[in-house]
Amino acid sequence: VDGAPVALEWEVPNRNQCKGCHDRAGEITPIGPTARNLNRDLAYETGASNQLSAWVRTGLLDHAPADAPRVPVAYDSTTGAAAARARAYLDVNCAHCHNPVGPAHTSGLDLSWAQQDPVRWGVLKRPVAAGRASAGFAFSIEPGHPERSILLHRMESTDPGVMMPELGRQRADPRAVALMREWIAGMDADGRARD
Repeated sequence: VDGAPVALEWEVPNRNQCKGCHDRAGEITPIGPTARNLNRDLAYETGASNQLSAWVRTGLLDHAPADAPRVPVAYDSTTGAAAARARAYLDVNCAHCHNPVGPAHTSGLDLSWAQQDPVRWGVLKRPVAAGRASAGFAFSIEPGHPERSILLHRMESTDPGVMMPELGRQRADPRAVALMREWIAGMDADGRARD
């Protein structure tokens, strides 16, 4: 954390557990950042350069899309408002499952960057299943009330029966939690960012 080593015990998931996140319409696929997440300028030894262009030059990629969109950096407030940064975070960290063809499609959430309907992000959306993972809260995201939002509750938890993602983490990400808290607190009653 903040450059300091963190001791973690890691359990290697089995194939069925891997499929819990890596399934895309029945096929096991890689997950992770997309061109829109990598399309940014970074400081290299040779000077500032676009990350995608630098990766093509060094052979890490054979090509990059000419028209790659660019999303804000979740933890850099100079790259966008909290709402856009929160959506960018959810896109790269959660949307591989929470999309219409992902393994969490039954949740009704679509956390992909392209989704523009706040209800599909979870705003005033009731959970499809209750139980302790919902903490008794009524909505995935209750605008203006991060303390009553299931999404934030699950991101903060380290209880295996509550936390999201269900596998692959042992700690809550305090920066992500703070960003989601800021985003949800700043929403109007319809789930849009207040001006």
